Amino acid sequence: MSIDKVQSKLKQEFDAIQVKLTFVTELQALMKKANLDIEGVKSLLDEIDVAPAPKKRGRPAASKNASTKKPAAKRKKHPPRPQRKFKHPKSGEVVTTAAPQVNKQIKEWAKELNTDWQKLEI
Repeated sequence: MSIDKVQSKLKQEFDAIQVKLTFVTELQALMKKANLDIEGVKSLLDEIDVAPAPKKRGRPAASKNASTKKPAAKRKKHPPRPQRKFKHPKSGEVVTTAAPQVNKQIKEWAKELNTDWQKLEI
């Protein structure tokens, strides 16, 4: 660290200490003027109704306590897709599937016969 940096840091610390010393000196003078000791000042401060800090804008922070959270809504379970049968018209081979639009065998048959896969359904 250079000497300039150290001097500026010390100056900042000195200023902060000076502010605290000024506050304490003024507080002691007020305490003498009002004939109060430390306990009297504490009781006065406890009696003062301090206004709450303004609320922050935006979403509230997530609570860390799991007991205050609402239980997650249960999702409805969808019924399984119905099984559908498809038959190759020339070979007579039958395939059963729940998702014919992605079945490779049915796609190959439709391509081979130059037709739509839906026409192969029994």
